[in-house]
Amino acid sequence: MDLFLILRDADAASMISTFITARDAKNAGHETAVLVTQGALSALAGGSVGWPRALSGPPMRLALARSLLHI
Repeated sequence: MDLFLILRDADAASMISTFITARDAKNAGHETAVLVTQGALSALAGGSVGWPRALSGPPMRLALARSLLHI
């Protein structure tokens, strides 16, 4: 294992940056894993995600959701 990331917070910015980092490392040929725990696990299982102001608004959320589908 080259890179092991732990995602704990149910914050959209944290979640997005963690998954993008993992994707980029994998694309660079590194063996990568993400462990999702606590608030992040609850959010991904159907809870709510905290959205910072910079990522607020339906158009931004939709664009982010679409980009995450390609990870």
